[in-house]
Amino acid sequence: MRLRLDTSRALPDYAILYLQSLPGLVELRKNAKHAINQSSINQEDVKGAMFNLPPLPEQQEIVRRVEGLFALGCFEFKRPHDSFGGRRRALAFEILGKVGLVVDLPEVVHTALKVLKKAQSVESRQAAEFLRVYFAERDPPPNDELIDELLSLAERTNSRSTAFAALNTLVEIGTISEFEAVDRMDDWKSKRR
Repeated sequence: MRLRLDTSRALPDYAILYLQSLPGLVELRKNAKHAINQSSINQEDVKGAMFNLPPLPEQQEIVRRVEGLFALGCFEFKRPHDSFGGRRRALAFEILGKVGLVVDLPEVVHTALKVLKKAQSVESRQAAEFLRVYFAERDPPPNDELIDELLSLAERTNSRSTAFAALNTLVEIGTISEFEAVDRMDDWKSKRR
């Protein structure tokens, strides 16, 4: 179903979040057509849904916070034999990197440190990328434990892109120079030949 919103009054992401919430679903169900064992709604039913619209900046803040909470929830969600768990957690770091530009997320920094210690390439690469984005504009820089873990990850991983992400993070946050990063990448390559 496609709908067009007046974006000067409502953000599409906010409208989607609202319509997926309990009050939004109640509003949609008011106009649903019922048949045997099924209900349906059409575009007109959705267009007719009533809900309060806060100012656009408040809508943006609500969307940002919900996305951050969703991303944090991805770390906690566990299933036995979850073959997509690592990728899901990596995507959560990607989302949180954007949220971390405007909100302080110390608990995610702690989670990133734990992930760096495990050295699973997809998760570790995204954790390093999250830290690069998160600390790029922040004072003070990351603590020594985090810096040591990024250096250690760059040395022990078998993934070139993960090693590069860890070293790039250290360069971007001003911990090591580009020349040192290049030297470390050369060392990494020579150990794996």
